[in-house]
Order: sequence, then structure tokens, then C-alpha cells
Amino acid sequence: MLCNLKLLNIKLLKFFLLPLTFYNIWQLVVKNWLFEQMFGQEKFVCNKCRYNCACYKLTFWNSFCVKLFAQTTYNSVKYTLLLTLFLACLPGCRKQADNYSIKDPSLLRIDAGFECGWGTGADSLIITRSSIKYLYWIPAQSQNPIIDKTRSVSDTEWTSIVNSVNLNEFLLLNYNSCNICVDGCDEWIAIKNDEIFHQIRFGKGLQIDTIKTLQNKLAQLRTEFSR
Repeated sequence: MLCNLKLLNIKLLKFFLLPLTFYNIWQLVVKNWLFEQMFGQEKFVCNKCRYNCACYKLTFWNSFCVKLFAQTTYNSVKYTLLLTLFLACLPGCRKQADNYSIKDPSLLRIDAGFECGWGTGADSLIITRSSIKYLYWIPAQSQNPIIDKTRSVSDTEWTSIVNSVNLNEFLLLNYNSCNICVDGCDEWIAIKNDEIFHQIRFGKGLQIDTIKTLQNKLAQLRTEFSR
């Protein structure tokens, strides 16, 4: 509920309140300044007003209407700004994904790997129900892998791998780094299950709290295969 309200507030701020605020400020400041330059002004208490206002040297009716409009505009600006500040200060919320779950664990596929600038190193980890395949190579030297290993997956291990994947949390992530563009290293993880596919790319070694269990599992497999 709070998240939906916050999204509505953002739309109100963007499409209604901010334009209204700028419009009111224009009415209050710019328009009054133009009247003052054109007609001059004279301070006195308007007969039909209880406040000291600056009435322009027009007819009494025009002077009153101009200042009544200005006072209304001033109140509009004040209340609009207060409402804008209130909405802007409401606590934010994290985007809520649909309640996705791994429908068929046998169709789950996890791809992971890293690559570094100048071809100093890269690896690939492909995890499916039937097997785990690991490749490591140094592109600057050769495209032929230095390590190329494949092994089967037991039922117990597969259950552990599936349990390490929180699909909801993973789908909420939106990492797309390019450290390799400046000769750094990027790590990537891609998950596919039935029609669902999502991939993230982030700085090598970055620990992401919401997928910590999955990252630990991938690290364990890398350690195993790199021996």
C-alpha cells in the first residue's frame, strides 16, 4: 500500500504539483511585477480586504481583483509547496516484484562468469539439473580453456542449488556495470527458468546481500573446479 502511494506521489509531483507551483510563482511574482511596471503601485488598505495590500493604480474594481487574485495565488503557492514537501518526504519503498517462484526446478539453468580487461582472465560456469560445466581461459593468450571440467549433479546437490536461488530477489536486481570498459573486471549471473530470464552484471567480487546464498554457492563451485 505504501509503495503504491509513493509511486502515485511521484506522478503527482512530476505531472501536477511542480508545474502548478511554477505557474503560481509566475502569477505571483512575474505578473505582479509587470503590473507594477505598467501602472505603478500605491500602498493602502483595500476597502473589502482585512490585510494591507498593494493596489495598482487602476480602477478600484480592477485594483481589488488584481490583489485578490494575487493573495489567492500566494495561498495557492504556499499550500502547494507544503503539499509538495510532504509528499517528497514520505518514506520510499523498494519495487515489489510479482511472487515468482521456480515452477519446475528441472528447467532451472544458472550461468555465471567473469571477464577482465586486456584479456587477463575469464571464466564460465553453467549449472543445469544434469551437469555443471566450468571453463577458465586467458583471452590475451589463447581462446582455448586452461580449465575445462564437467561433472554430474546429485539430487542432494541440486536441491541445495535450487534452494540457494531466491528468484523474487534476483528479479529485483538491476546491475549492469561495465568495469571492463576501463580495464577492470565484471562478474555476471544469469538465471533462466521456463519463460523467465534475468541477468545482472556487476563489479567482480561485489557482495549483494539479497543473493548472498547464491553467490556463496557459485564461489564454492569455482573453488572446487579451479583446483
